[in-house]
Amino acid sequence: MTELTKMHQTTIRFDPVVWRELEAAARRRGTSSAQYVREATMARLANETRHPDAWDGVLDDRARAMTAIDVAVGHRYAAEAVCAQARLARERARVTREASNRLQASRRAARATDQATGGDLDGAKPSPPPETTECLASEVS
Repeated sequence: MTELTKMHQTTIRFDPVVWRELEAAARRRGTSSAQYVREATMARLANETRHPDAWDGVLDDRARAMTAIDVAVGHRYAAEAVCAQARLARERARVTREASNRLQASRRAARATDQATGGDLDGAKPSPPPETTECLASEVS
């Protein structure tokens, strides 16, 4: 047996959920679960050693393409998460802006009323507006 054909056999244990995902991924690539694990291991080793040329002939073009697809899918999920966070931030900003606009309008109206009447009807000083944080907190939650 030559060095190229000798292979070491091992047993790897997977969580049932991970195993189902691994089988599904291998099926999508038209390969066995064992081959999927072998290719993933070789790709990771090539990446970690930063010598991808060392694996020429070991990883075929299809395996390289699948590795690139896996990376792209990971980036897509990360981008989707960032977009979701941005949507949430825009919505929170919109709610806060609306609450702020209502508060400002309320304060302008109170000032105008106080200026027109010279204060409360009994001659007392104008009452202070409600606390900004209380108004905004009630609008956001």
